[in-house]
Amino acid sequence: MTGLRFTQHARERMEQRKISKQDIIRVLAFGEESPAYGRAMYWAQVRNTKTGCPHWRQHTSRVKNIVVVYRLEAACDPMTVITAYRQAPFATGR
Repeated sequence: MTGLRFTQHARERMEQRKISKQDIIRVLAFGEESPAYGRAMYWAQVRNTKTGCPHWRQHTSRVKNIVVVYRLEAACDPMTVITAYRQAPFATGR
C-alpha cells in the first residue's frame, strides 16, 4: 500500500500496543470502513469473515480486533493513520 503516513501519535501507540505496519495494512485491506468523528476520518476493523480472498484467515487472524483510525483529506493525498488499538471482541448472545 503506497501513500500511507503515520502521525507521531500513531507510531507511539502502535509500538506500545505491539501493532505493526503490516497489521495496519491488513486491517485496511480486509477491514470494514465506517464514517467516524467527522467527514474526513474513518475507522477500519476486521470483523467480517466474508472476503474475496480464499486465504482471509491467514491474513486476518492476527488483526481481527484491531481498529485503525485514519484521515484522508482528498483522493490524491496519502492516507494518514492517526491511531490504532485493539478492541475487545463483540459479545455474542447472553
